[in-house]
This record gives sequence, structure tokens and C-alpha cells, in this order.
Amino acid sequence: MNVAQVKQTGRHGFSLITPYKTFSFSADSSRDLTVWLACLTQVIRNALSCSEIAQRVWASPWNNVCAECGLAKPEWASVNLLVVICDACAGQHRSMGTNVSKVRSLKMDRKVWTEPLIQLFVLYGNKASNEVWGCNVPAAEQILGDASPNERRIYIMAKYIKGRYRRAHPLASSQKLLNQRLCEVVTGPDISETMSLLCSGAQVTCVPADPTCPSPISLAERAGQAMQTELLRHNEFTEAPAFDPKLNEKEQPPSAEPTDHPASKGEEELHGKLEEDRFLFSEQNDSAAYDVLDLREVISIFDCSSGPIHEFEMLTLTDRLQCTADTHQNLMSHMLHIIKVLLPCALPDLELEGVQALSRVSLREGGKLEHKDVWAMLRHDKLLLYPTKGGQGDRVLLTTSMTCNLGSSENTIEVVTADRSAGGTRGDTSSVYISV
Repeated sequence: MNVAQVKQTGRHGFSLITPYKTFSFSADSSRDLTVWLACLTQVIRNALSCSEIAQRVWASPWNNVCAECGLAKPEWASVNLLVVICDACAGQHRSMGTNVSKVRSLKMDRKVWTEPLIQLFVLYGNKASNEVWGCNVPAAEQILGDASPNERRIYIMAKYIKGRYRRAHPLASSQKLLNQRLCEVVTGPDISETMSLLCSGAQVTCVPADPTCPSPISLAERAGQAMQTELLRHNEFTEAPAFDPKLNEKEQPPSAEPTDHPASKGEEELHGKLEEDRFLFSEQNDSAAYDVLDLREVISIFDCSSGPIHEFEMLTLTDRLQCTADTHQNLMSHMLHIIKVLLPCALPDLELEGVQALSRVSLREGGKLEHKDVWAMLRHDKLLLYPTKGGQGDRVLLTTSMTCNLGSSENTIEVVTADRSAGGTRGDTSSVYISV
């Protein structure tokens, strides 16, 4: 109907003109004629409006193809997941249920397409959604436009029901901290982090720690964040895959030399080689690499050497890698290379001397316990904190008089230190909460 016209052709007659055929009709009265003309005109206007919505959404090159299989000009969308999808993939999305994916047409479901929702798709859409839900898709598992219905079903369920390819939020291991962070983020414009929180299981219907505090939707509305409010409303009763902290274990020697001790049962022994921001794995010293780790996926690295065994461990959200070197010097060379890739700011070698561990953590400190993501580096008797987005670092001097409390239920460490604020007086203390 988006290219049709309606025109009166007589006292009680009218024609519906399409590119393919002209249909002629006759009404019983002038009143009926007026009703028919008004209804058909409104339908055509609505169709034109919806076609314009599709064109606006498709204006983003990422939305011009299906988010799942890559087919061109997809006419459907999941309004809670912010993906534009083809007809075949839309069917698989519907089969998961509206608690996972809410499928709407770009051209027919006109009422759902509010201006904030259109802006969410134009500014974020397929690109931002796949950076969260599909950041770890192996090439062998990525479906294409000619995929069978069963292949589409397996892939889409793995992606959204199991969360197999998602990039989990750093706070994913704690439901309480996820919900608290959601309440903080929705008052600002960071849609990408809101998507990451929702993907990791943050609850839109969560009850704030303080019963007098409003819900995330109310907070977004009060802050005037229209897009945040729209995204939250579409995810109010949806479910995300449960976060599984269980890590797959591999044993990975970084040097060209084989390890001096056999791999434990269930582990795989490989040879590793560093290359800029990648770690290449192979079965033999000089054989071709068959697996690659992007070092930017590492969230923790620490020296766990003991006696004559020189080794360190790396953690990503999905893997635990135990790396062994022939000498401690070689081990530190590998660790420092990886640390320099991870830190957002360049540090002199002197600053890194004696480093024992580096982890990406969520830090809360100050009177309001404001949240920020930092890299925490342990070196000798100092805890060095570097913002993940760059900026001036901070340091905490570790002493025997400090108090540390472990909150195992929330993966949180409370460090009570002497007050580091400019207005602190002797004897003042402050607490730093580190969520790992």
C-alpha cells in the first residue's frame, strides 16, 4: 500500500491505483464514499510513514543487513535486543518467546516506533548489539544468508538463550552490583553500558537497596534520558542468560620451550607466542598457529611462580590460561608485554618493575561510594589504580595497619585506608571497595 493512490471517479465511485493494476469501486451513498476515501487515505499515509521508518533505520550501514545472517534489507527488528533481522531469522526470534526477543515489523507495526526507539536503532542497532551479544562468534559458527532453519535456530538460541558469544559486564558475577550499576548508568547517556548490563542480567524491575529510591525506569525518566527510558521499557520483563563463572582451563606455555611438567588431567598443553596485541597458540614450536587470543580480552594476569617453576595465569571471561616459562626473566618479559597492551596509558618500565598482578575491577570509594572501572596493579607494597578509559592513576600504600574484609557473596574486597582526601585529618579513615 505504500505506493498506491486513491481517487474519486464519479458521484459515488472511486479507484485504487497501484503500479500493477487499477481497482474501481462504487459506494452506496456519498456518506459511504467519504468514509472509504478517508480510510484508504489514512492506510496509505500509515504505510508511507512506516516505509520512512525502515529507510531511517536502514540508513545505518550496520542495519542494512540482518544482524544474524547478513541478508540485505531486513524488514523486522527485535525492539528489546536492538537488532534488525530478516524474515527467516525473525521466525527463530519469535520461537524464543517475548521474554527473550520482542519482534516487530519495520513497515507494519507503526505504533511501536517512537522517535526514541528509532534513534536507538539509528545510533546503536546492529553494531552495538553484536558488540555485546556476538563479540565472540567463531567463524565456523557464524551463519550466512543461505543457512537452513535448523542452523538459524541453533545459532540464535546459542546467542540469546545460552549467551555463548556475549561479552559479559565486569560486574556480571554479582546480581546486586549489576542492579546498582544499572540505576547509576541510566541517568546518563551511556546506552552501550546499559545494553551490556541488560545482556549480563541486570534487572529493570529490581528493587533498589534503599526502598525510598526509584526504579531504573523512574530514574531515567527523571534524568530526561528518553532513549534509556525506551530501552528499559522494552526490557522490563525480559530474561538474560545466567552468568556462568566456570572457566575452561588450558595450560599455555608462553615461551618456545616446552613445559618442564606435564599438563594436568583435562588440560591442553600448547606452545605460545606473543605478537603485538595477540597471543598465538600452536601444537609444536615452529608449527602454524591454530588459535589466537586477543590480549584485550584479558581481565586479570598475575605471577604465581613457586620455587623453580616460573608461571603466571591469565583470565578472560571464558578461559583460564596457565603459562609457564623457562626463566623468571622470560616470564616477566611476557607479563610486561601483556600489561602494556591492557593499560590505557603508557607507563615507564620503572613504574612496572616488580609487578605481581593486574586485574580489571569495579572500584567504589568516597562518601557516596561512586562507581568506576579501573585496572588494579599490585606492585611490592603498593596498589596502583588506573582508570580503564585513561587518566591520572592513583596509589594506595599497603601497610600492616590496614584492614581488609572479604565479601565472598559479592566478590568484594573492602580496604580500609588512611583518608587520602585533601581535607583528611590525622587518624581519618576511608573505605575502598573492590569488586572482582
